[in-house]
Amino acid sequence: ESPKQYVLAAQMLWRIIIGAAIFSVVFGMVWQLVALSAPSFVTVHEYSLGGNLIGALVLFAILTIFKKKIDMGAIYRIALPFLVLGVVLLPFLWSANTSWSNALVGMGNLLFDMAISYLVAEVSFDYRVNGAVVCGVTRGITIGCMAFGMLLGYFLVTYVAIDFLMLLVISLCVLYLIGIGVLMLFNRKKLLDLAKVLENSEAEQSFTEPELAPDLLEQHINAVVQQYHLSRREAEVFGYVARGRSAIYVSETLVVSENTVRSHLRRIYEKLGVHSKQELLDLVERG
Repeated sequence: ESPKQYVLAAQMLWRIIIGAAIFSVVFGMVWQLVALSAPSFVTVHEYSLGGNLIGALVLFAILTIFKKKIDMGAIYRIALPFLVLGVVLLPFLWSANTSWSNALVGMGNLLFDMAISYLVAEVSFDYRVNGAVVCGVTRGITIGCMAFGMLLGYFLVTYVAIDFLMLLVISLCVLYLIGIGVLMLFNRKKLLDLAKVLENSEAEQSFTEPELAPDLLEQHINAVVQQYHLSRREAEVFGYVARGRSAIYVSETLVVSENTVRSHLRRIYEKLGVHSKQELLDLVERG
């Protein structure tokens, strides 16, 4: 392990961590608002645990029952509606049962938390850094932000007159925060870059594979990996693609989703300064 590896890992994770921090603030604030205003804390806790259980079952169904590979984008898309719905319903359930709102927000936060934990572990593996350190730092940030959200919720309940209009304003502010978190997690420029890579890849119906002996091809692949400082996972994906394998083949072999493979390909293209699979294969052939 070297400081440079941790810097590279941080560059990959900083947007994800900021997004996770924002969602942690939202969850902490909603939890405190509901807990301090509800007649029974036990009821709030029961609804929250129920929401977490449903979120875990949804994820279990996706990954196990339907035999789907892990796709972080899909998990985010599932979690976001729960989070938004819980915040939107908060003003309307305030005089009835706000525990439902807290359960929905908790469900969304649980799914986000699971997805982020997976991404942190994957980046730690890719860049050969201590996963316990990276996970510990990330968890410390999210827990600290959740505590800040709870303090904010306590301040609102204790020192601000809470009525429907005030809750509506709070909900709009929270939705704005969620929007910022989504932008951090789904950077538009990166999505457009990825779409361009996919378009180029799918448009290439034929390409010329490197005409090298297996041993020489292996040497050229290793040389490119070392020269362009590809991460461990990027090197694995690059090795398969350099041998002419498709994204579907790599996905099946590494047991990850096609979107994950294509995300790695986008980063590989950026590091190598190429724009198509044929350019990548030409680079390998040149060594």
